[in-house]
Amino acid sequence: MAKPETAIEERTGFPSEIQVLMTIPYVSYFPALLIYAKLGEVDRFDTHREVVSYMRLNPTIRKSSDSRMDGGVSKHESGRVR
Repeated sequence: MAKPETAIEERTGFPSEIQVLMTIPYVSYFPALLIYAKLGEVDRFDTHREVVSYMRLNPTIRKSSDSRMDGGVSKHESGRVR
C-alpha cells in the first residue's frame, strides 16, 4: 500500500507554480502545495503586498505616541500557512 504522501504527489504532480514556491528557503513540496491551494489564481493580485496581506503574513505593528512595537505574523490566518 502506498504512503499517503506518495499518492498526493502522484495526483497533483509538480505544477510550475509549486516548483517556483519550492525555490523559497525552507519551503518543501507540501508547504508549497498548501500555499498554492490557499492562493488560487495569483493573477488576481497586482502586487506582492496584496499576496502577503491576503495570506495575512504581514507582521503586526502597534504604535502609540512615542513607542512602536513590531510583532510577529498576524494570528488571524490558519497556522498551516504561517
